[in-house]
Amino acid sequence: MARKRKEDLAREAAEFFRKGGVTLASMEDIAAGLGVARSALYHHFGSRQGLVYDILTRNLQLVHERVADIRDYPLDPPYRLALMIRAVVQLEAEHPSLGLSAVFRLDPGLLSEDLRASYVTARDAYEELFRSLLREGIASGRFRPVDVRIVAFGILAMLTEFVAWYEPSGPLTPAEIAAHYSGLVLGGLRAEQPVAVPGG
Repeated sequence: MARKRKEDLAREAAEFFRKGGVTLASMEDIAAGLGVARSALYHHFGSRQGLVYDILTRNLQLVHERVADIRDYPLDPPYRLALMIRAVVQLEAEHPSLGLSAVFRLDPGLLSEDLRASYVTARDAYEELFRSLLREGIASGRFRPVDVRIVAFGILAMLTEFVAWYEPSGPLTPAEIAAHYSGLVLGGLRAEQPVAVPGG
């Protein structure tokens, strides 16, 4: 049996979880599904919780880096928010396992207390990218005053659930779906000036 790299195992396990669920899968189930020995999983991840943590943090790092780049563009806040939304939708279309973060919200017991605290800290830093942009848009007069925490949570929940219903063979591309999302969000945030939605 050929040995697989840790990155390959994490990617394949993420797909296994996405199709079959996380909560009830044992390390034996996962190993069988991936066609590897349990010892390989324990060697790389230490435990099932370690494997879930690795997948969640890899996914989070991927989307955080992309969104952080856009967050710092020298562009108007509404345009940057639309680009951030489009980037997340595109990444989730390309990497459906990003949707596993929603499973963790529903079942935080998937991780031990220390791993959970570490992941939540990193997740909060990602979510702060959206909150800080909302605050900037409000301060500049481009967004109307809103509860930044609630609005950011709504945007992120909408993005996280995208992979639950998206079908690559469907009538709309990820960019078109993102344009609908952006139009909805920016329409609700709009102050007095009209806001252009990129890709719309």
